[in-house]
Amino acid sequence: MLSRYLCPTDRRGIYTDVTDAGRRLLEETRLTHDTALREALDEAAAEPVLAPLVDAIRQLQDSDRADAAGSPARR
Repeated sequence: MLSRYLCPTDRRGIYTDVTDAGRRLLEETRLTHDTALREALDEAAAEPVLAPLVDAIRQLQDSDRADAAGSPARR
């Protein structure tokens, strides 16, 4: 699902990239992942000590969605 390659200018660096098969699997599982995450966050939000963390996570999610909607598709 991932490929690794060395940095061409610094052999200490190792990069990874998602393969086409990895992208397909990600898309196939996105709905299940998003549903499970939403349910877990809803449950956690009911706990007063966790509610601020859940709010922060949801703000980050909203920000990521807004960024993705306004930017070119990612590789």
